[in-house]
Amino acid sequence: MISRWAPPNENHTEAYIRTVSDRTGIAPDTALDTHLAPTMIPIVAAISEVENGVKADFQAIERGWELYIH
Repeated sequence: MISRWAPPNENHTEAYIRTVSDRTGIAPDTALDTHLAPTMIPIVAAISEVENGVKADFQAIERGWELYIH
């Protein structure tokens, strides 16, 4: 997922993947079910932190998840 949207020609993709993996505890090669909040909310939070340089607002992510899932 990260490789697709943060390709190596624009990013340090391996470091990005490592950072998200470290912050979520999800191994980089894990198959993801993108319909599971316990998987995706931490991933979104970690990606947001990488992209913005500040910790994500979990409540905002959870509200966004609710909009997505319904």
